[in-house]
Amino acid sequence: MRFSLSITILALLPLALCVPSTKIMDADAIDTLDNRAVEPALVPTADDTAPSGLMVQSFEAWMPLPAFKRSMKSRAYFTVSMMPPVPGWSTTCFTTTNKALCDPNVWYNCTNPAENDRVMFRLGHDLTSVDIKRTWTYEGTTMTATASQPAEWNESVNPRFQNVTVSQWGKCYKRPQGWKFDYQSMVGLPSQQSV
Repeated sequence: MRFSLSITILALLPLALCVPSTKIMDADAIDTLDNRAVEPALVPTADDTAPSGLMVQSFEAWMPLPAFKRSMKSRAYFTVSMMPPVPGWSTTCFTTTNKALCDPNVWYNCTNPAENDRVMFRLGHDLTSVDIKRTWTYEGTTMTATASQPAEWNESVNPRFQNVTVSQWGKCYKRPQGWKFDYQSMVGLPSQQSV
């Protein structure tokens, strides 16, 4: 099989443009390159300049089997950025709990991505969905936006399709590549009336 130089350059150019040159040797940058080599990067179009949703990266949730619920904790971890990307805006969502992780009545806090900006998440029953809520203040108005996505999990023995690992202690759910969440609703209230 012959490779032409132009095809090789075109294949590697998007990878080189995704990571600043000062971070090429950084382990996180290498992981990012590996992930982006699998999926094409989402690039906003000219019509899509306002944030239309959120991008979840490195989603992982672990839940013990019923026999271990008293001795082991459930956990969830992932990062969130805006789509299209907004420089400097990202948050980490992480929780551990002895209670049910997938309680649609419980919202878990994420780190604050900016001043007057709060992000929370909840997991649907049996991890069938993930909901993210963002609340921020903009020019005297408190905005609340929600984004939700159904979650599909596969315990296949084929590692190419598997995103659930079952062990003798519990189940680990993973989505390492980008997972786009479109805003489902957005509400604004004058800041004095916000709750």
